[in-house]
Amino acid sequence: MAPRKKPLPSSEDRLISQRTAQRLIREPEFISSLDELENAYLTQWAATRPQEQEKREVAYYGLKAVRDVRARLERLASAAVVRDKQEQIEHERGPKCPSCGAGVGEQHGEGCSILAANLARLNAMTGKPNA
Repeated sequence: MAPRKKPLPSSEDRLISQRTAQRLIREPEFISSLDELENAYLTQWAATRPQEQEKREVAYYGLKAVRDVRARLERLASAAVVRDKQEQIEHERGPKCPSCGAGVGEQHGEGCSILAANLARLNAMTGKPNA
């Protein structure tokens, strides 16, 4: 039996993860804790003797895990910054057509249902036949 795949996180779940990461990497106590863990693993690794390979590996994988967590949080926080910038740009541009995505002052795309409905209404008001 094949293992079940986890469903992809929703857009809202990703946003919550990104915001949480932003808060964590700004939290001095959290960053200090990560720094302390890194230093502890480095010290543990440096204190091993040549024949203590297993202790070195434990310290190495501990250090790697801490650095992986830090890198993951930084990537998530960066994604939140990019997302915020995109939302700001979209907000400044104004609303988009739900059918074709045309912004304010932009030409609607071919096959746009909103454009077709507006043209039909305009033609009905002016007495012109629909094309």
